[in-house]
Amino acid sequence: MNSSRIIDIQLLRNHFSNARMMPYEAECSSIEDIKLLYEDNILLGLRFMLVMHFLEIALRNDMDAAMRALLGPHWFQKKGALLEPQTYQFAQARTNLRQQRKPLTHDNFIAELPLGFWVGLLTKKYEYRHQYWRRCLHACFPLRPPGTERGQLHDKLNSLRRFRNKVAHHERIIHHDPGGITESAMEVLGWISPQLHEWARQLSSSIGTP
Repeated sequence: MNSSRIIDIQLLRNHFSNARMMPYEAECSSIEDIKLLYEDNILLGLRFMLVMHFLEIALRNDMDAAMRALLGPHWFQKKGALLEPQTYQFAQARTNLRQQRKPLTHDNFIAELPLGFWVGLLTKKYEYRHQYWRRCLHACFPLRPPGTERGQLHDKLNSLRRFRNKVAHHERIIHHDPGGITESAMEVLGWISPQLHEWARQLSSSIGTP
């Protein structure tokens, strides 16, 4: 049965809110077109999050390995290692783990810390005060193009982080060039590992094209 026969715009307004549906209604002339555009938005978000799955996990584990080699296994808690924003995020992660009754293990902290924590380690303050980029973090992106500086990488990752939050909150992204942003995430993944890049590329191709 064609779902457009059982789903009408009033149902979508009731369950998804007027505010969410208004932009779709403004671009479409029928309920079927509204549904198709909404589905495109979902599929584009799925493709982006698929790439981010690979990128986020590789990023946090590679950066953690680099920091452990530099500062030791308990680098999170080493005095002066973190600035205020990351200190707060680490404390919040500890609170979350305790509330979930999970052991305060290193691996659990890695999984609990948000993407913003890792992107934050690439800010200018860490470059000048701690020199983490020069000392170890540059090695996490061995295939980045020559001349790619810390600031460029930070800005690129931070843009991906902001877009990721939009997708995670199910916002309308179709007007933000999600295809281009997904390619940007794929590019950074390739700077970390061509093997993971190819795996993500193959898996991404299995998602329907809007």
